Amino acid sequence: MTDVAPQTLGQWRDVVFKVAQIDVATICVDLLIVGMSEQDVAAETRGGASQLDVALHGTLGRLREGGIFGGRFRETLVLTPLPAPVRAGTLLLVGMGPASRVDADSLFQLTHLAMRDARRRRAARAACLLGWSELDIPTTAIATSAASMMHGALRAIDDHPDPGVPPLEWIFDIRNGEAARTTRALTAALAAWR
Repeated sequence: MTDVAPQTLGQWRDVVFKVAQIDVATICVDLLIVGMSEQDVAAETRGGASQLDVALHGTLGRLREGGIFGGRFRETLVLTPLPAPVRAGTLLLVGMGPASRVDADSLFQLTHLAMRDARRRRAARAACLLGWSELDIPTTAIATSAASMMHGALRAIDDHPDPGVPPLEWIFDIRNGEAARTTRALTAALAAWR
């Protein structure tokens, strides 16, 4: 994969949207949001959940084995503080359900859920890894999936206004092999929302 420089996409209300290729161990954010499907975390070697599981010495796999977090749709689990080498302050695991059933609507719902959580926690900086690197999204569905994720985030902002919430920097992960297409679709969805 070719490295892509982080980019600012724009702002909606108190949220500045960015894209970057996120390394789950080294990114320094208040809230690291990682999607995990119902499949075995060890079966996926390229995704954020798998990378995080390695960095946390098999913790995610043990959570699954123990029935604590199975990756069911909209299931959430918060871990804080996180041990080194992970630099994020808090981890929000978001269940994506069966990987084969993740579509644009479910990505909308999951991103909406994650944005609401970030704002409720008053995070100043959040990194969102919901699905891009975990799922095999067909090339033809990249733009639709990206737009749905942006729409989910924007809808959460509009549905739950809070004048007291501090500004938030929200970073979408673009390690999906289609960084340019994903960035264009996220940018277009943000611009069209205005």
